[in-house]
Amino acid sequence: MEYDAFSKINQFRRLLRDYLPVNYEIPFTNPGKKRDLDIFLRTSRNLPRETVAFHRQELVRRLDAMLQRANSLTGSVKGKIPLKKYMEMMKNSKITFGPFGWGELNIREYEAYICGTLLLRPDISHMETWPSIFVAGETYQPYRWDFEDLESTIKELLKGEGRRLQIARSGQEAYRDSISPLGMERFCGWFIQQIDK
Repeated sequence: MEYDAFSKINQFRRLLRDYLPVNYEIPFTNPGKKRDLDIFLRTSRNLPRETVAFHRQELVRRLDAMLQRANSLTGSVKGKIPLKKYMEMMKNSKITFGPFGWGELNIREYEAYICGTLLLRPDISHMETWPSIFVAGETYQPYRWDFEDLESTIKELLKGEGRRLQIARSGQEAYRDSISPLGMERFCGWFIQQIDK
C-alpha cells in the first residue's frame, strides 16, 4: 500500500528484483469497522491549470463550509499530512471524496476501496472502465458535477449505516476481485482481445 516506486529502497529493488521482491499484499480495512470521522478529503488544490484545480477547490470550499455550519458533522478537509496519517484518517472515515484532477479517476478511488470507506465522487457514468468497478449507486455514490446535490447526498448517507456500508462493501469487493489472481487473468484475456480486434 505504501509502495513508492521512486524511493531509494525501491530503486534498489528494481535492480535486485530477484533478491528483494516487492510485497504486493494489500491490507484491506473492513468497511464495518467503527469510524470517527464523517467526511475526509486531503487533496492538492493549487494545480497549475485553473480548469483542473477548480473542481478540487470548490469541493474543499463546500465541505469546509458544511463542517463550519454543522456541529454534528466531523471531518478533515484541509492541509497536507504525511502519507501514514493520511491512510489512518481515511481508514477512520465514513465517506471519502474522489475529486476530478488531471482526469476523472485518481489513485484516491482505489485507496478508498482499500480503506473500506464509501467513495463519494462526481458522476462518471459517461465512462467505460474495464473491469467495470465504478457503478453509480452500487460501488460508489455519485453527486452532480455542479455540486447541487452534494450536501443532501452526504446527509442522506450519514443518516444510517445501511446504504453507506452496502456501497462501501460492494466497492471494496469489486476492487478486491479485480486485483485477485482470477481478476488479473480476466484482465489479461480482455486485453488480448482488444489487441486482436
